[in-house]
Amino acid sequence: MTHNKLRVLLVDKKVLIVLDDVWEKNPDTLKSVKPMLRLGVACTVTVIVTTRDEAIAREICHTIEPYKLETLTDKNCWKIIKQKTAFKYRVYKKQLKHTGREIATKCGGVALAAQSLGYALNGKTFD
Repeated sequence: MTHNKLRVLLVDKKVLIVLDDVWEKNPDTLKSVKPMLRLGVACTVTVIVTTRDEAIAREICHTIEPYKLETLTDKNCWKIIKQKTAFKYRVYKKQLKHTGREIATKCGGVALAAQSLGYALNGKTFD
């Protein structure tokens, strides 16, 4: 769909665009994205960019100060791992608890790491 067709389609609409986990660092590519996000005065556009690089967020959306999320605590990573491994239904909870908490500390506070590890450990036995 061309940019003009998109403008016509979205006239008088409120639009939320989420650019999740943006890694592109090439300034030319980032600059080419910006005009696509401006859909005209007849449309209200809100753009949310998630990235690990503040410079990327500033390049794409520089209207407000970036909001920096803190990393998760080891305790929260452990909660995610427990949820993804169905820990409460496990037979060897006592034995697995120490190992699971140790694994949670290795996630570095990153929720995706905790979730991925939880999925990977799901179905694994104590052996």
